[in-house]
Amino acid sequence: MKNIFLSAGLYLTCIFFFGCNSSESNSIDPDGSDLFLGDLITQNILHNGSEREYQLYLPSSYNEETLYPVLLNFHGFGGNAKDYFTYESNFQEVADQEGVILVYPQALLLSGFSVWNAAPFAEDNKTDFDDIGFIETLIVNLQDQLSIDPERIYAAGFSTG
Repeated sequence: MKNIFLSAGLYLTCIFFFGCNSSESNSIDPDGSDLFLGDLITQNILHNGSEREYQLYLPSSYNEETLYPVLLNFHGFGGNAKDYFTYESNFQEVADQEGVILVYPQALLLSGFSVWNAAPFAEDNKTDFDDIGFIETLIVNLQDQLSIDPERIYAAGFSTG
């Protein structure tokens, strides 16, 4: 079962996930090659019949014998995951020092702008994107492929992220 605590703010949204259910996933390392330690890599997963993108950063100390915390970090309205990782959030040093897996999901486009569906049940909701389901699918995929501590999955974001 999932237990989600959601706290939205103008500049920061934090979501803590303590376990998720889903049936769709793709392999992070489909060809069995190196896991790209210390590099940002673009990954895709299938959710609701659509390919969804995210950026993944594994700390340089990553090994399969250790359970790692995960930090999901959401870009703001109109932004993109790769630029948010590279120019705005700068968590790479923390990830390497503290042994944290970084995940930067990419929002879908609505009228040419990337936007998160952060309030799917709100009266003035603008989109029907299943972003919560996407994140659930993403977490399950990560748990299947990497050494992740399911009790330490955290999220942060900027603006509407």
